Amino acid sequence: MLSADQVGGLVAPIMQRFSLPGLGLAIVRGDDGLALGFGVEDSGRSSPVGPDTAFQIASCGKAYTATAAATLVDADELGWDTPVRDVLPEFRMHDERLSGLATVRDLLSMRLGYLPKGPLNFGSNPELGLDAVFERLGHMEVGAGFREQFIYLNPAYALLAEIVSRRAGQPFGDYLARAVTRPLGQTRTFSRAGEAPAMPSHALPHVILDDAGPTPIAPLCGGRAGEGCIYSTPSDAVAWLRLHLGLDHVGLVSQAALTEMRRPQSLGLPSPLLGNNFVTYGFGWQLRDTPHGQIALHEGVEFGVATFTLLDLTRRTGVAVYANRNSGPAVKALAYALIDALAGRAPSDWVSLFESLAANERAAAAQRRERLLSDRLHRPPPSADMTGAYLHPAHGVIDIVEDAGGLELRFRDARAYNAALRPIQDNLFEGRFLYPGMRALTSGRTLLRVFSDAGGPALDIADIGVARKLA
Repeated sequence: MLSADQVGGLVAPIMQRFSLPGLGLAIVRGDDGLALGFGVEDSGRSSPVGPDTAFQIASCGKAYTATAAATLVDADELGWDTPVRDVLPEFRMHDERLSGLATVRDLLSMRLGYLPKGPLNFGSNPELGLDAVFERLGHMEVGAGFREQFIYLNPAYALLAEIVSRRAGQPFGDYLARAVTRPLGQTRTFSRAGEAPAMPSHALPHVILDDAGPTPIAPLCGGRAGEGCIYSTPSDAVAWLRLHLGLDHVGLVSQAALTEMRRPQSLGLPSPLLGNNFVTYGFGWQLRDTPHGQIALHEGVEFGVATFTLLDLTRRTGVAVYANRNSGPAVKALAYALIDALAGRAPSDWVSLFESLAANERAAAAQRRERLLSDRLHRPPPSADMTGAYLHPAHGVIDIVEDAGGLELRFRDARAYNAALRPIQDNLFEGRFLYPGMRALTSGRTLLRVFSDAGGPALDIADIGVARKLA
């Protein structure tokens, strides 16, 4: 097992390079477990991060949703292949036949085929209920055939949480506590969508904007119960890692269920920057074959938060890294460095690798914005005033309003997407996100084109699509 000093030697340069205010770590190797905290909970105060400091773990919480479902499968209250409509008759896809075919397995492995765009996928108002998913899921853009491949989709896990709730006969968070977290001895792990409750020790989310230092923002989960919105601590994460490495709490979830959770459920795709290792998805875990054996992992990205959980299934070692600033390369690089150290391997330059991957993602986003500039220049602007209400069938009503400060784009169901607009050319506008968490999580800006066609006045919003003006 690594010593606290050895871990600190790996942590310090990464925290400095990525300006992380605070970091929580859980490390497991065989019978040994280690929970540590580094830095501060709040950059404006001196309260240190410790083993019992709570972090919002974002999409690393999906494995909790899958584990809750697994306990119901073990109890014969649910099946992996139970049709979704047997539990959620309101469930609707874009094709009625597919609505009847979709199963719990399809939700867990995210193979419905929808693209993860816009506020229905991430960033809706906390008060927007699950009814929006039932009503709008079938209007999301299709990117692949049903069961053709894994495409990451947050609403699939919101639906799973509702399935768990209905089969268990109690709210998802209550059942998660009764069936999973309390039996594991996780005294500070819980599910809470929307605004965070008061906690004795809480690592506040931070953003960096306009070259300023890390600044805390109000904690807010941008997803729904089941998609993320789990709070946990380094101490509690030790028990979580031990469960999924099969080292402890045998019987809480059967070995058969744990094995099924880590079985690839769709065709894997090679990742060139990761040595062409195949990447696929199980239940709540991404799966990857490497030269050193199979690993299971999950990343979490949230407003002002980055998390990463990594299991070396061959050597039965695992790490959980929680940071209170949304820097994905930092948490991933540290997790892989720790796994290398636990295995006694020579260190690799994980920082450069994950910075390259992040740069590629930014370049791809820039290309999508450029396509919006070039592909639709032929569309004429609307002849009438562009202000007013527009409807996107998947993402709700979107308003363009004018006040003393100029034009603003406002999403009624997703305040995090609201943006101040400025004209660039002709009928093209750049939108600057108003919410600091969204500005830091993205490039900070979006593009919008106003146009008219046979369907009337409309907006074309980057990474969201076309919304039609309401009469």
